[in-house]
Amino acid sequence: MLEKGTKAPDFTLKDQEGKVVSLSYFLGQKVELNFFAKAADIACLKQKCFSEGIVVIAITPESVAENKKRKLTFLVLSDPDLAAICAYDVWKQKNAQSWGILRATYLIDELGVVSFSREH
Repeated sequence: MLEKGTKAPDFTLKDQEGKVVSLSYFLGQKVELNFFAKAADIACLKQKCFSEGIVVIAITPESVAENKKRKLTFLVLSDPDLAAICAYDVWKQKNAQSWGILRATYLIDELGVVSFSREH
């Protein structure tokens, strides 16, 4: 996990509609960045109470088409090459034979700096 005070790595990925989105588009705004192994796991975000003025983004390794199936009202980004997933240090060895995504949340401030991080 990235430490508090770390500059948040920029990324450019496609959202569930196939539009290109970069983290840098949101400079000047607070961002809640959530990492999930599967789009199906994102359903738990529907239950969260989002703070007004925070951009909510979920990132999965699944395809744009798979993410679109969920019909969610916030950004769901596809990262099949694991670029952002690795940059945010959430690609971890699960056991001796397998690797996977650590479910994690990062809060990024208006200057693009990690202000909070936690694994689920």
